[in-house]
Amino acid sequence: MKKAIFFVAPFLLVFFSPNLVLAQNNEKFITVVNPVRISSYTKDPAESLKSEYAVIKERNLPATWLLTYDALENEGILSVLKNMDNGQELGIFLEISQNFSDAAGVEYHNTGFWHHATSVFLSGYTQEERKLLIDKVFEIFKNKLGFYPTSVGSWWTDSFSLSYMKGKYGITANLVCSDQFSTDGYQIWGQPWGIPYYPSKLHAGVPAVDKSVKLDIVNIQ
Repeated sequence: MKKAIFFVAPFLLVFFSPNLVLAQNNEKFITVVNPVRISSYTKDPAESLKSEYAVIKERNLPATWLLTYDALENEGILSVLKNMDNGQELGIFLEISQNFSDAAGVEYHNTGFWHHATSVFLSGYTQEERKLLIDKVFEIFKNKLGFYPTSVGSWWTDSFSLSYMKGKYGITANLVCSDQFSTDGYQIWGQPWGIPYYPSKLHAGVPAVDKSVKLDIVNIQ
């Protein structure tokens, strides 16, 4: 993910003796990440993206733009993306839609609500189906933009899918939703609050306790 201005990092005071205290580390940073989606709430996705980018460009900030499969099929959105400056990073937002699953040859889990976990998350599908979905969206990204991205994100991406993308496509960063106890019928709870971390291969919401289970991907919220 691209770095921009700075966010307050946690600090540790270490006491070597009653007379010696290390000073607080005041280094700060923030990562700007913008999911780009096709939504019924947005009448003109390309114009909305153009307006959002104008704010970033005015402040001369680097940012990461994560695109859904449906956004990658939108020529207006692609036109805006191709006119962005070199400080912008492009990646994938892993949101499963009917259109996306049909293109990947996977049966869509239509619960009547697109935002239900079994419909919209990769984890709602079998591991083989997840591979098909991932390969399809990386394929269209490469075809439309000419390269494979290293950053992805979603409301939630499971450890199996992250491991697969790391091994096959070399991703290095993953955006995940912050903790929410009960929204849209699912819970994300217990992650380190507001702190980037290396997730475990056993569960993406848990920091790796040692190298044997470490996924070499940075999770940010």
